[in-house]
Amino acid sequence: MNCPVCKSGNTTLFLERLNVPVHQNLVCNTREEALNVKRGDLSLVECECGFVFNQSFDENLLSYGAKYNNNQMASEVFNEYVDSIVDFLGLRNEFVVEIGCGQGDFLKRLGNGVGYDPSYAGADFQNGVRFVKGYYGGQPADIVVCRHVIEHVPDPVGLVKSLDAPKVFFETPNLDWIIENDTWWDFFYEHCNYFTAGTLRYAFALAGFDGRAREAFGGQYLWYEGRYMGGRREGCNIPQYGRPKF
Repeated sequence: MNCPVCKSGNTTLFLERLNVPVHQNLVCNTREEALNVKRGDLSLVECECGFVFNQSFDENLLSYGAKYNNNQMASEVFNEYVDSIVDFLGLRNEFVVEIGCGQGDFLKRLGNGVGYDPSYAGADFQNGVRFVKGYYGGQPADIVVCRHVIEHVPDPVGLVKSLDAPKVFFETPNLDWIIENDTWWDFFYEHCNYFTAGTLRYAFALAGFDGRAREAFGGQYLWYEGRYMGGRREGCNIPQYGRPKF
């Protein structure tokens, strides 16, 4: 399997775990149900461009439906963190589309926009926001917000190219933080790819965006803010982006 970002076939296997549960956040009602969850292989490779992905990933094994629950809003610390994102972006007067909105906690703070998520379980309209229990289909917006989704998508550049908005804000785990802190349990099947700040900028540049990536949440996450410039950005060749800190 070639790299989903740069399309190179020059990759190196560095972590393999066979027959692992494919879901990290699936709620099971019985012990038997938990023991019989779907399984797949985790074969993480590093591309020459620095991007890391699971070359054995099969998205057909995953199901982000009603039983999927990765809500972290019971944490006071995480609530304060989400508030800090709202304050940082200052989106009160812009129409926002959020891809992978979960149960809508971020958008409800804004009171404006549309949220998409197949696991959403609430009312269609809340706090001035419309929620769609399904996947994003190209809804135009002033800005697309997408937090902790791109690492689940086997074609991240294709996802970014599908966006109909002049501005984007993405959040994803930071590969360098995982490696530097030896948090190897952060490598799991749901996350089919992992970004450094450099490869995150590179992926967006290939989709026509110009922006910056910065560390957040104590370095554990990356934020990407970008604007659509049209077409592939000039100068987004592989060597300038660098490799993860193995």
